[in-house]
Amino acid sequence: MTAIKTEPDRAKELTRMAKRKLPFESIIRALKNDRSAQLNAMLYSWYHAAARATGEDTPAGIRGFCKLHFGVPIMRAQDPQFNLDYTNAVIGLPYESKIKLMSVDGWFPVSSLMKTGPFIEYLKDIQSHYAEQGVQLLFPDEIPAEAYS
Repeated sequence: MTAIKTEPDRAKELTRMAKRKLPFESIIRALKNDRSAQLNAMLYSWYHAAARATGEDTPAGIRGFCKLHFGVPIMRAQDPQFNLDYTNAVIGLPYESKIKLMSVDGWFPVSSLMKTGPFIEYLKDIQSHYAEQGVQLLFPDEIPAEAYS
């Protein structure tokens, strides 16, 4: 199975298909998650970097804070079912319980439910929040070339 994510990927796959002997079967389906693994990995590295730089909390605690303060508002605004679930299950909890709930994998998914657009908005909100605290969290295209030397 080959993931086709770019035009060169598509061209390569079409060339490969053209060379196959007939008859054959090809199955095409949309990818389940349109976010890249690179962005997901970057998010977790940001949680760790923010925890190290601020000394405020563990990476899991930073994750809980970010999900609650940045992810939940995005998801509540765009997804009526998420809004209902959050209202029924979380809204009445004490603040510390909300943070803990958001800190543990799988307890109350937020960012994992986001498509690429809302996920980028979530990342930018995190980046902006920590920039105000003097913590520089960079997207890959913002890293100066000399950093790789």
